[in-house]
Amino acid sequence: MEPVKILWLYSDLLDLYGDRGNLTAVTCRLRGAGIPFAVEEKSIYDELTPEDYQLIYAGPGKDRNLLRAAEHLAGYGDALRRSVEKGTVFLVTGNAQLLFGREIRDADGTSCPAAGLFDYVGRITGEVFIDDVVLCPVFDPGKAVYGFINRTSQLIPGEDSYPLFRVVYAQKPIGSAEGTLYRNFIGSWALGPLLAKNPTLLSYVLRQLTGREVPFDSSLQDTALLRTLAEFPAVNH
Repeated sequence: MEPVKILWLYSDLLDLYGDRGNLTAVTCRLRGAGIPFAVEEKSIYDELTPEDYQLIYAGPGKDRNLLRAAEHLAGYGDALRRSVEKGTVFLVTGNAQLLFGREIRDADGTSCPAAGLFDYVGRITGEVFIDDVVLCPVFDPGKAVYGFINRTSQLIPGEDSYPLFRVVYAQKPIGSAEGTLYRNFIGSWALGPLLAKNPTLLSYVLRQLTGREVPFDSSLQDTALLRTLAEFPAVNH
């Protein structure tokens, strides 16, 4: 069996809030199912070949590091687009989403191109936005997902819209939809790490990645999630 090849983009620049736990969740379950895998880390001095991988992950980082990564990734827009269209799984959390839009506008008014997979524009505001959210994934609307948002940037929507979640609960106005789901490209502001906290999402990613169900014991995750959701009495569990 050929190993599942995983690319961790900018692990040295974009690694805040423990979101590397998303990769830990995936690799732990692959290992438990006896599915071989290999994780490669690439950064701004490396040549990228996105089509060589089955999963590409990018997580949140400081704004100045994000701009350095954007300058590098903008040169790989066509290759990334081919990867998305052929079904490569992308997991992109926090402000790493800005890398895949049309451009990034900094707080000082300057802008730089991004990879251009989607029409949205990333805007770095420098203003801290924090919220707890409960969401329902469009591929399993009967399930509740918890996420924590901590950002100093925003996405200005473009013409394309492929929401990942319906917003069930938020303390602050974030709209009725959240995230991006286009083919197997998954993007969200929700941190946590998202997959470690939400077995529904982890199962979905594993299924898209391997083409089959990857069973695992999620009893501890389920218990933790239910206890977290219980903190939001307005939410029907």
